[in-house]
This record gives sequence, structure tokens and C-alpha cells, in this order.
Amino acid sequence: MHARPAAGRAPRIVKRYRNRKFYDTLECRYVRLEELAEVIARGSDVRVVEHDGDRDITQATLFALLGLRERQAPSLEPAVLHDLVRGVLAAPAEGAAPGGTAAPVSDPSSAQRLAELRARGEKLRVEAEASWAASRAQAEALRAAIQAQAGAAWGAVGSLGKVNRELRRLRAEIDDLVAQLDPSAPRASTGG
Repeated sequence: MHARPAAGRAPRIVKRYRNRKFYDTLECRYVRLEELAEVIARGSDVRVVEHDGDRDITQATLFALLGLRERQAPSLEPAVLHDLVRGVLAAPAEGAAPGGTAAPVSDPSSAQRLAELRARGEKLRVEAEASWAASRAQAEALRAAIQAQAGAAWGAVGSLGKVNRELRRLRAEIDDLVAQLDPSAPRASTGG
């Protein structure tokens, strides 16, 4: 579920420059439209103003975000979008609600579809978080297994070195014993 901003909290100010870049005054850096969408999704309200003149362009920017989202992954049914456009277009003629908000969705079936889409979005978010957590747990288990295998491999390499040293020592001892029994017998090579 998306966080809702605290009541009475001032919106985050974002300035748009002529080159269409957005500047987040809170983070003191330029942000892309997609990053602005993430800020809003995390629960912050924003107020977007033009850099020269401070004309409020918040609504246009929010519509641009919706358009961007719909182009990337359409999720709103045309009937809901029609109701949204009708509400926005009807608001100035009928008198906008306090704060300049558009008229609410009037068609009950559209309102129901919108509620269903929100519920589906919330369900997908919860599933994505669960999937991410499971993936994270699998990655952690894989990392631990790899570390254990690497430790065992290094242990085996260390043991192999010990075995080779012991084999060389035993060859030398055998050569000494053979030489004691038969001084004319050739000595075996002790190289590894």
C-alpha cells in the first residue's frame, strides 16, 4: 500500500526548467519524471512550479506521470480514463472543488473498476514484495552455500599440500631404507 502524506505537511517543491528538467529542492538535485513518480509513490505530495515565474504546473505534471505510466504498462481501463477526463473537463464548467481538484468519478461502475484496479495494484505490490523477500532469502542461502563450498575447497587444497609433503617424506624414508638394505640400489626421485 502506498504511504499517505501526513495531514498538514507542506508538499515537496519541484521546479521545472525550460529544458524540461525537474529540480527537487529538497534533495537539491535534478530528477527524472520517473523519479518524481517514485517520490509520489512513497507518499510525498509534490508541488511543481515553473522555475521562472513560479506558475503552478502540478496537475499537468501529474497527468504527464499518468500518461508515462500508461504508455509503459497500461493498467487503467478506457472507461476509467474517460471518467477521469470528463471529471477534469467538467470541473471548471461546474466549478472546481476546493483546492482545484476535479469532480469525482460519477459512474458507479467506473468507481468500482477503479477500486478493483487499486486492489489489484495493492495485491501485485504485496506479491512483488514477497517475491523480492523470497529472492533475497534464496540469494543469501546461495551465498552461504558458495562460501561453505569455497571454504571446503580451500581446505582440500591445503590438505592436498600436506599430503604431497607427507608423500615426499615417505619416499625419502623408503629410499633411505632401500639404501640401507642394498647400498648399490639406485635412489628414487623425490621430486613432486
